Amino acid sequence: MRHRKRSRSADEETDPFPLERDPAWGTTRIDIVVSDLYAWDIPLGDQLPVEVEDSNLVNAITLFPTFDDALLGFSIWLESPVFFEAHELAEPVCLVVDVLYP
Repeated sequence: MRHRKRSRSADEETDPFPLERDPAWGTTRIDIVVSDLYAWDIPLGDQLPVEVEDSNLVNAITLFPTFDDALLGFSIWLESPVFFEAHELAEPVCLVVDVLYP
């Protein structure tokens, strides 16, 4: 199964997060929105946000509100802008985001 993915980095100054956020998460994020992916039977609201304690780059992972039930979005909150790569794996279907250390 192949999913279309769109990823981009955003800066809180120019592209504010549409919901409340914790200032400890940082001001830069990677937003990932995947189409035709549903999580109705998974209580993501109970599992996210996740604060990352053992990373010098990533502060938290949250749901990104899409306001569209055909889209599922996540935000990776960063200390500062970084390079990243997004990879789609086929077996099993998985999306991997590599945040690259500068």
